[in-house]
Amino acid sequence: MLDPRTILIAMPCHDGRVMSETAGSIIAVGGKYAAVSMPAEVSNVSLVRNQIASNFLASKFEWMVCIDSDIAFSVEDWSFLMQPIDQESVDVDHPEPTRLQVPQIVGRYPDGRPMIEEGPADMLVRAEYPYKDDTLTPITYGMGFVRIHRSVFERLKRLTDKSGEARLWSMMHKGIELYDFFPSGPLIHHLVPTAEWKGEDAGFFTLCMLAGIIPRQETRTRLTHIGRKGYHYEPGAHGAQ
Repeated sequence: MLDPRTILIAMPCHDGRVMSETAGSIIAVGGKYAAVSMPAEVSNVSLVRNQIASNFLASKFEWMVCIDSDIAFSVEDWSFLMQPIDQESVDVDHPEPTRLQVPQIVGRYPDGRPMIEEGPADMLVRAEYPYKDDTLTPITYGMGFVRIHRSVFERLKRLTDKSGEARLWSMMHKGIELYDFFPSGPLIHHLVPTAEWKGEDAGFFTLCMLAGIIPRQETRTRLTHIGRKGYHYEPGAHGAQ
């Protein structure tokens, strides 16, 4: 298993709110991660994700788990996401994900200390979840429930085009240089000229594709995307009381 001491949960909280179901999910997996980052009051999602990535790279953590503030998950869902590799899912349609060797807990010594050995792990894992509508169409390239190793960001920073120019743009924000790991809207056009408007999540996975990073597509999870629905009152709709 991956060492919980190396895992950071990162959750952008736009207006400072987290769905109660999401909060309950995080509490349920307590002890399986080391820290939580919940930046709020940043309306631009690309900016806050790049701030999160910058702070993560400056930290001691090896894994960043991105969870949106409106995603509810179970302990089993977390276990699937944290499973280092899933060889059973590798086939023609789902090729072997890009992997690396990382320290993992393989047991415990008699005094309770973790027994650490190097083992393979998929460096990028993304889980599917439905859009907030009744079609239940799956979001495949979303950031709602994703595991990222720090080497993914380090590899993207080194990514260049055919002329040798850096693929990633960078910018200064409050005195800190941020790399644009999450390009969105028309910004993604310089990566894929024929692309339509895309969100920051598709921008990130497009960069990973250009860098040759194959993610594991986790379909065993059963995530709930919490949305809003109105219940309209009609007199007599259910007969006389």
